[in-house]
Amino acid sequence: MRFLNLMQQTKTMQDLTKLMATHKQISLVGINEDYKPYVAAAVIQQQANATIFLLKNNSQLRKYKKIIKELLPEIPCFELLPEDELDFLAENANTELNWARLQALEHMAQAKASVIYLNMETYLHKFVAKQNLQQRQLAIICGQEISRAELLANLVDYGYSRTDKVYATGEFSLRGDILDVFPLGYDNPVRLEFYMENVDDIRAFDIASQRSIEHLPTLNLLPLLNRERNFTSDIFAYLEQNVLIIDEPTDLMTLAAEYLQSLEENECKQYITYAELQEKQKNIRSISLVFEHSRAGGISQDVSNFLNVSSYHKKIDILI
Repeated sequence: MRFLNLMQQTKTMQDLTKLMATHKQISLVGINEDYKPYVAAAVIQQQANATIFLLKNNSQLRKYKKIIKELLPEIPCFELLPEDELDFLAENANTELNWARLQALEHMAQAKASVIYLNMETYLHKFVAKQNLQQRQLAIICGQEISRAELLANLVDYGYSRTDKVYATGEFSLRGDILDVFPLGYDNPVRLEFYMENVDDIRAFDIASQRSIEHLPTLNLLPLLNRERNFTSDIFAYLEQNVLIIDEPTDLMTLAAEYLQSLEENECKQYITYAELQEKQKNIRSISLVFEHSRAGGISQDVSNFLNVSSYHKKIDILI
């Protein structure tokens, strides 16, 4: 954190902050591959909302993820995979990937501070509409009157499994007037105590000791499974209040064109078109990380948005 605080004091980061206040799209030009994750981490530190990374390959993703996690360990991070890849992986019962996907979408929809990594296939893929995702959430308030039968039915519909005792995310158990559930996105399971049809108490508890950790005013239940198959939206609906960081936009736009051309006719309906991509990118907040000035296109051609950071490398070396 001290390293990032020192970076924020440099003229380059101060100039970037000023540009971000007046421009939607910015290109940082002259930035070496090795320094990109450090500058990106400094940008994330300034954000109150989600920061989304569009990267070319898994090697880039691992490099960014490792450095950013070391510098900002408290910020949750997710990898967002396309739905069809998750369907394939679901054959191996790897439900954690589906949970990570839903959490990533929820963090973007709510503009929560987080880091989300995606590749070009995910970027082009269509998504469930943001409002449909939000409607699938269930908030239970302490003191609320609620039908236990309906609540149990919701848990089953959301993909939760009934067990004798709760040990892991996605499980719930009912013993008399006590409902234990381990919701998606929570570090500990939650116990609801009922009096008749009223939620009398909500509290997080420790699995091993079964002792209460803290009382909660509200329990927010997210579905473990995305049963919505009507993908009418795209990633840009989730980017409205967030910022997108793009590593070498010219390369990625070339990759987008090649990927869309490779699709079979029956696959095209799952993705946005190249023309839609070009048009929608004009309206999002984005920061492009570019090594050579000649490769600074792809998103914005306005040179007033370009910030040359080639002289910044020595300063990062000293800080590291």
